[in-house]
Amino acid sequence: MPNTVQVHLTIKIWKVVVTRDDVWELAERLWQTYSLASSIGNDASLEVLVLTADGAQYESSDLTLLEEGGVLDRRTPTGIDIEYRDPSQKRRITISLRRQHLWGIGHSEARVTGTDETWVRGTAACIDEHVRRWKKQTDWPRRYRTVLTAGIAAAFGILFARAVQLAIAYAIMLQLIPNPPELPDALRSLALVISYLSGFALMLGPATSIVSRIQALYPPVELAMGPEHLRAENAKRTQLRRLMLWVVVPLVIGLVVECIIRLASSSPWL
Repeated sequence: MPNTVQVHLTIKIWKVVVTRDDVWELAERLWQTYSLASSIGNDASLEVLVLTADGAQYESSDLTLLEEGGVLDRRTPTGIDIEYRDPSQKRRITISLRRQHLWGIGHSEARVTGTDETWVRGTAACIDEHVRRWKKQTDWPRRYRTVLTAGIAAAFGILFARAVQLAIAYAIMLQLIPNPPELPDALRSLALVISYLSGFALMLGPATSIVSRIQALYPPVELAMGPEHLRAENAKRTQLRRLMLWVVVPLVIGLVVECIIRLASSSPWL
């Protein structure tokens, strides 16, 4: 009696940067499987599908679309599907790659199906070995999202509170606020804490937006293909490095100086 039990194994693909060479290497493996099945008379098939950012869809029954100088080099791909079928052996391999922009939304995977469990497990292990060699995607913005958001909000919140305090001190110096009250130490400390917390709360929204933008620069699955002028990711990351150099570093230095001034100051309003 023939075996009718189907075995399915799925390899999740994420936190990777996929190049055309990576796709070609994996596709060649499937092409070899297809060629072997066809050579012994099996009714096997191999289909390749490429989706691009301009809404176009390309299909072929060979590896032409994946060759150097092909669609992957001329267009910006958003999805790549490679599917091998052998109905006579009840075997199927599906590779689905999707350009993901948000963590936890969408998926890329490889799926192996067949009635021969040994073949299924061996093929899945081979695909998994290929995927493990792909470049890993940077995921520190996702892992440290909460810390980054709180840190940025706190830093800008402190600067905001400091600006308010300096404005009050300047107004007093210009006698715009006549006869300012002398506050007890406990009340001054409380006012200081409230000003910092208020600044933190006001800057929490912008800080969340900044971290989201940073996180979007490192999607969970990045298809690093297409003409350089169509790939904005590298330019965005260059901007991020400039932001770190020209904004974050001076901001940290400013916070350190602020702490020193705060410890050394004897003014009731500074």
